[in-house]
Amino acid sequence: GNLIETKDILDRKATTLYGYSPTLKNVPVAIASNAEQRQIAFDGFEDYDYFNNPNFTVLPGHFNFSNGAVSLIDQTESHTGEKSLKIVQGTSHYMGKAIQPNCDEGEFFIFNPADNYLLEHCNCEQQFSPKAGKYIISAWVKQNAGIPGTTIADAEIIVRQFDVAQVSISSVTFSTSGPVIEGWQRIEGEVDVDALAVTIIIELKNGGAAGAADVYFDDVRMHPFNSAMKTMVYQPDNLRLMAELDNQNYATFFEYDEEGTLVRIKKETEKGIVTIKETRSSIVKTP
Repeated sequence: GNLIETKDILDRKATTLYGYSPTLKNVPVAIASNAEQRQIAFDGFEDYDYFNNPNFTVLPGHFNFSNGAVSLIDQTESHTGEKSLKIVQGTSHYMGKAIQPNCDEGEFFIFNPADNYLLEHCNCEQQFSPKAGKYIISAWVKQNAGIPGTTIADAEIIVRQFDVAQVSISSVTFSTSGPVIEGWQRIEGEVDVDALAVTIIIELKNGGAAGAADVYFDDVRMHPFNSAMKTMVYQPDNLRLMAELDNQNYATFFEYDEEGTLVRIKKETEKGIVTIKETRSSIVKTP
């Protein structure tokens, strides 16, 4: 019953992705305007415990690095939330998605005689399957080595595309740029999805030489160039909102006391993380 995609009278679409459990505790993890559900992707590595929980029935992931990545989830470093994906020196981890043909309304009707109605396959929830066009891909990375504040040169994101014969169409590598904020640096770049591509692979790589330190990846996402997107990260056990990332993938952090009351809001900027609001409350004691 969750709303996943809307379209207004001007054919402008908006979409929402849900994470954690798709049954009892479904929560929105990404909201985008001027984009279809199949065109946006986000993984904050916080909800992988739900994938292995036998008490929940989990649908195929819209976009995640869960294929063999559970052992790579790290709880010592995180850009937002409590976890990140750790890539050791000289290795990488990737995810691949098949790019399905365009799904236009009115195509490929399926008749269900039991219910006596027509089901359009494009009304169903789709996995990440970007249409041809320009996209923005970004992530945050950290490496505990070298001089604090220096560029994290070993972290890379590689995007590969293949045609129907599995012949490579393109391979683009993105590196870090911009300021280092509390040890984390952003990777951001533009990806041109080819009209002939039927497979897209996104690889997170630690290209360091022998003896290089581990690289931590967090808040990986991709969306159309002309769309606006924000993403959310929650406390895994109680689903309390911990961070909200804006269209530039910069975070606003929410901190709570032991009773669950919001006490502090922090904002990530190019000059560092600053506190923008702090509140405290207590019960007046009577003599």
